[in-house]
Amino acid sequence: MWLPWSRSTLDGLGVFLEYSIPNAIMDGFFLFSLELIVCVSGYGILINNTQNVQKRDFSGITVSMNIMSVVLIISTAMSFTISAVIGNFQSTNKSTISKKYTKYAVGYGLLLVILTIVLFYN
Repeated sequence: MWLPWSRSTLDGLGVFLEYSIPNAIMDGFFLFSLELIVCVSGYGILINNTQNVQKRDFSGITVSMNIMSVVLIISTAMSFTISAVIGNFQSTNKSTISKKYTKYAVGYGLLLVILTIVLFYN
């Protein structure tokens, strides 16, 4: 029986935090590094404000890097969701359904890689 306001609800919280806090820190540093790439690529603009071409290039770089980070977040969230669904089916002994979703996940990953290459490297 699950008691929502009892002390037993916090059982296992330490193990959860042991894995989740370093993962959150790593994800934060990764997203910060994406924004740092934008700032470093526009460093010449901070020194030399007279050229309008660099300002437009910096705007383009900012937009493209932010779009890339959004694509990364969406794909990461989808992969976590697919992993949870597959794990749920495996834990309930529905291996045929989990194999089907695994094939969908691989196809989805390949589609994202192809779309990213086509959109950002042309």
